[in-house]
Amino acid sequence: MIKKEYFYFMLIIISLTFVIRGSNNIISTTVPLVAKQFFDFSNASIGILSALISFFMFIASGIVNPLLKNKIRRKLFIASATVYAIDLPLFSFSSSISVWLLSAVSGLSLGLIFPNIINATGKIQDEREKEKALALYTLSLSLSLIVGPLLESWFLKIVSLKNIFLLFSPFGIAAGILSFLIEFPPIRDEARGISILVLKNPSFITAIVNNTSYDTPFAAITAFGGIYGVQLIHLNYSTIALFFSIYFLSSFIARLYLSLRRVKNVGFHIYLSMIIAIFGLLILFLSTNVFTFGMAMFLLGIPHGLTYPLSLIALNRGFKPEMRNVANSTFFAIMSLVAIVTPLIVGELSSIIGLRLSFFSLIFLVLVSLFIIHKYVKQVDRLFH
Repeated sequence: MIKKEYFYFMLIIISLTFVIRGSNNIISTTVPLVAKQFFDFSNASIGILSALISFFMFIASGIVNPLLKNKIRRKLFIASATVYAIDLPLFSFSSSISVWLLSAVSGLSLGLIFPNIINATGKIQDEREKEKALALYTLSLSLSLIVGPLLESWFLKIVSLKNIFLLFSPFGIAAGILSFLIEFPPIRDEARGISILVLKNPSFITAIVNNTSYDTPFAAITAFGGIYGVQLIHLNYSTIALFFSIYFLSSFIARLYLSLRRVKNVGFHIYLSMIIAIFGLLILFLSTNVFTFGMAMFLLGIPHGLTYPLSLIALNRGFKPEMRNVANSTFFAIMSLVAIVTPLIVGELSSIIGLRLSFFSLIFLVLVSLFIIHKYVKQVDRLFH
C-alpha cells in the first residue's frame, strides 16, 4: 500500500471510528441515567438494560458476523451504520418501553460495525504498518471518548439530559456516510464460524483474559459510574460527563504512548495495566469527595487505554489473515458476553451490598486474571522475536 493510499485509508478508518465511538458512548453512559431519572428504573433494571445492548452486540458479532461472506458482511456493515444513524436521535423521544427496543437495535448495529472496522485493516499487508494502524484506530477511539463527554458536558448546560441524543445525531449521520467508503480486503479461503483452533490459541486466550480483566470494571463504570457519582459523591450530570472525559483523557495518553512505539513486550504492559486497575478500583471504593473520585477515574482510564490495543496486537500476531475475521468476531462476542453479565451482576449486587462494595469486589477479578495470564502471554511475546 503506497503512502497516499495508506493515508486516505487511515483517515476514513479514524474518522468513522471517531464518530461512532464518540456518539455510542452516550448510549452506554447516559441511557442508564435517563432510565434512572425519567423512568425510575431500579439498579437491577438498569443492569438488565445495559446487558440487553451487549446481548445484541454478542448476537451480531459472535453469531451473525463470523458466518457471513466478505461481500455480504460489507453490505450489512453499511446497513448497520445507516440504522445506527436513525436509532441514535430516537433515544430523545424514548419511553420506558421503547428504550428497550432502541437499546437492542443499537447493540445489534454496533455489533456489526466494530469488528468489521478492525477487519478492514487487513487491507494493509505489512505487519508493522498493520500494528501501527491498529494503534491509530485505538487512539481515535480514545480521542472520540474525550471529545464526546466534553461535548456532552457542555450540551447539558443547554439542553436536558434526555435531549442530548439529538445533538449527537450529526455523528450518526456522518457514520452512515463514511461506511460507504470502507472497502473490505478480499481474502481467499477465509474461515467462517467459530473454530476450536481459535479458542485454543495462546494469543486468543491472552487477549480474552487481558480484556476480561478490565472489560468487567469498564462495563460497571459505564453502566453505574454516573449513578455512583450522583448518589455517593453528589455530583451533577454535567460534572459526571466531565469526569468521563478525564477518564478517557488518561486512556488517550496511554494509547498515544502505544501508537508512538511498537510494543515488543506485551506481557510487561499487561501486568502494568492490571496493577494500575487494582489501585484505581481501590481509590474509587475509598472515594468520598470530588477529588478522590476524579483521581480514581483518571487512574482507571490508563488500563482502559492499554488493555484493548494490547489485545488487538496479541490477536494480530497470533493469527494468519484468513483466520482474523473469525478470531476478531469471536473476541468481540466474548467481550460482549462479559458486558452482558457484568451490569446484571453489579446491578443485583448493588441492591444487596451497595455500589461501593460492588466496585471493590471487582479487584478480585483483576487479581485472578493477573495470575492466569502469565502462562499465555509469554508465548505471545515469543512470536515477536
